[in-house]
Amino acid sequence: MKQYHKIKVLKLKHLLKKNLFIFDFDGVICNSVNIKTDAFFDLYSTFGPKIADQVKSHHIENGGMSRYEKISLYHKEFLNVSPSAEDINEFANNFSELVFKKVVSAELVDGVLSFLDLLRNNGKICAINSATPEYEIRKIIKEKDLDKYFFKVFGSPNTKSENLIKIINSTDFNKEETIFFGDAVNDLHAALKEKVDFIGVGEEIITNEQFRKSDYFHIRDFKILFKE
Repeated sequence: MKQYHKIKVLKLKHLLKKNLFIFDFDGVICNSVNIKTDAFFDLYSTFGPKIADQVKSHHIENGGMSRYEKISLYHKEFLNVSPSAEDINEFANNFSELVFKKVVSAELVDGVLSFLDLLRNNGKICAINSATPEYEIRKIIKEKDLDKYFFKVFGSPNTKSENLIKIINSTDFNKEETIFFGDAVNDLHAALKEKVDFIGVGEEIITNEQFRKSDYFHIRDFKILFKE
């Protein structure tokens, strides 16, 4: 994996050598991470503040994990019950109702729209790889009028790693021509597993020990890429 963090200033010319650009959505394209954090807290607040805080902490530390996996885990680990498929779906639907409109109205990450325009104008191919249910992330992308930028939009139940392979295999490009932008440990792990170059986006990941031990480049937002 190329060590992007050894480049003193990551300029656009380095990135434009790639042909396939894959993006997580929450925290990378859209400033929607806190919306989902608050929604998980609210979803479990009826079980008391201790449970809600445990859920919130796990969610923050495990971005990129699907809500279905999280809900199942939270019921088993924090509520000490084995949820049925109906239970999980009910909680997932309630979660979706809490976040959908807020995500649609949330602001985009600084500079990302200019970056997407630049990529499109240079003939680059872009795709979304999200942990949000696929039907929902596609609806969000459309509602935010971003669908013109992405030739593929994938979400759960497939894993981030599975989606990376699906996206790459749907093009004529190889892994060396691909780069993945993410903000979560699961994003990084998927990139490492599939040997795809990775750029971490946002401030929160800097404090994560797994990120500090890994080989990747970090940007605060996309606006910084346009600074000389």
